[in-house]
Amino acid sequence: MSYYFWRSSLLLLILSTIACSDTSYQWRLIDITGYRPALSLTMQSTKHPHTVTATDFINKVVVLNFGFTHCRDVCPIGLHQLKQVLAQVKHPDLVVLFVSVDPKRDTLDKLRQYTQAFDDNIIGLTHDMASVRALANRYKASVDVGDSDETGHYDIIHDQTMTVFDREGKARLLIRPDHSTDEIVSDLQRLLQL
Repeated sequence: MSYYFWRSSLLLLILSTIACSDTSYQWRLIDITGYRPALSLTMQSTKHPHTVTATDFINKVVVLNFGFTHCRDVCPIGLHQLKQVLAQVKHPDLVVLFVSVDPKRDTLDKLRQYTQAFDDNIIGLTHDMASVRALANRYKASVDVGDSDETGHYDIIHDQTMTVFDREGKARLLIRPDHSTDEIVSDLQRLLQL
């Protein structure tokens, strides 16, 4: 056999080994690749002067989180964890989107103040309730608005999971409340390398 045949064969073996090495990574979060639709949204943003769509986040790794500013427990805990994640990852291509499930009370200004209290890099998003529900339903995030009491106060029960999208906008990972900050950081760093 010729020298060029062996050299070509060796090069092919090396390249195929490199190409296949990515599959050996074990995600710590829930791998939902192929089980949820790609990122698709049209929302008002606390960071952009225009209405944002999914194309504004192409080439970014996106964490999509649902919540509201009057939330007393779940939202602050989740946003505090995301603050820790952002501080550890420190990557300009990591974007955290906090979609308000309470557009009636969460104005852009209120949402901006709320998200900035956790981290300046968290982007608040809002729209009318029909659009918010459609977005939540698209990513299987439940939202249930309770009845108003005599003072007009109402509470909202919402899903605590977060969906992570890759640079192409494909849904890749699901973050549950029981995932640790270290698990989230590890998988986001890996996804940012792809």
